[in-house]
Amino acid sequence: MKKLFLLCMLISFSNLVSADNLVSGVKITTIGNTPDGSKSFFVRTSGGTGPCANGAVIVFPLSLSADEATHNRAFSIALTAYTTKSQTVKISALSSGDTNCRRAAYIDLSS
Repeated sequence: MKKLFLLCMLISFSNLVSADNLVSGVKITTIGNTPDGSKSFFVRTSGGTGPCANGAVIVFPLSLSADEATHNRAFSIALTAYTTKSQTVKISALSSGDTNCRRAAYIDLSS
């Protein structure tokens, strides 16, 4: 059982390492529960760099999260970034080469 757990952790970590930034160095200006009735939430950003910079709608589908708790944590981080007006948010896709703004899976908030 420990070996299976370690294997899952390594696979998850390798996905994060290979993830491509959709946008970095941005401020979240809007956050909502779903853009289209799907199991997702979305953010809109201002500034920053990357393919989803300068006002693009960035969607976090539940299907790209490990589980619902992980998805809820991503929403919590996005909400924290919105309420604190943080300028140091980075949002990434799950896999390398994916620049679709509707397939975000990872959000990083730095001070």
